[in-house]
Amino acid sequence: MMIPVKLISRLTGYFSRLKVQRLILDSVIDYYCRRYKVDTGEILVPQGGFRSFEDFFTRSIRPGIHKIDKNKNSIISPVDGRIDQFGKITACTMIQSKGFYYLLSELIPDDSMNRYFIDGYYITLYLSPADYHRIHFPVKGRVAGYSYYPGRKYSVRPYVANRINKVYCRNEKLITYFVTDCGLMAVCKIGAMNVGNIQLSYDNLHAGVFKRKCGFIYPEKNIPAVEKGSELGVFHMGSTVILVFQKDSIQFENLETGKNVRLGDKIARINLLNKE
Repeated sequence: MMIPVKLISRLTGYFSRLKVQRLILDSVIDYYCRRYKVDTGEILVPQGGFRSFEDFFTRSIRPGIHKIDKNKNSIISPVDGRIDQFGKITACTMIQSKGFYYLLSELIPDDSMNRYFIDGYYITLYLSPADYHRIHFPVKGRVAGYSYYPGRKYSVRPYVANRINKVYCRNEKLITYFVTDCGLMAVCKIGAMNVGNIQLSYDNLHAGVFKRKCGFIYPEKNIPAVEKGSELGVFHMGSTVILVFQKDSIQFENLETGKNVRLGDKIARINLLNKE
């Protein structure tokens, strides 16, 4: 039996945006926090409370919770999440999970962009239902453009990533490219089941804008340089982020698969030996 994942995702998005009575919404949020062990002490509740479940899910975190590594040569985690995989892109191949692989060209189909990342590095970060779902820039830089690719809405939870090959490549993707001190970097935001939208905070754009534009897109307006830790985008419901780096540009530090990281934690450093 085929599961209509796109329809389910649309319905979930619709109901999550509904404005409901405060008592009902608070009960739903309370159950969700208990079910997924959300740290409620970190939540920045807006004045008057949340108006919809989506407002709660895309919540902000109280100032000071996330400690951004200030070293100018550090690369930080852009999200709260878990390290699923990381390593070198060998023979243009990346690891999804044990026994499952995918090609760089399948993750970033545009040859004019994926060629920059041949023999480079990647790290896959999974955002659980309990995590903060805003995405931030891992280093300072300048946005060069984005790519949008429509696709499926498979779940990216671990049990699915361990059973469906190339799930990150099959799903909807919104990729931000930006120029940094370690060369070109790509932040691949992977859509998933119940992800109603992927929004770009720095340009106030979202995946829905790109429905008829597939592939590389130049920004429609000049985007100022972005700082490390500034907001990049928002997942409306949960998903996965994959960072992709150029060859010899970075060195990972003290990482292990299955480890949880927080936004602002140092995950790598710029390879100074290769800076001009």
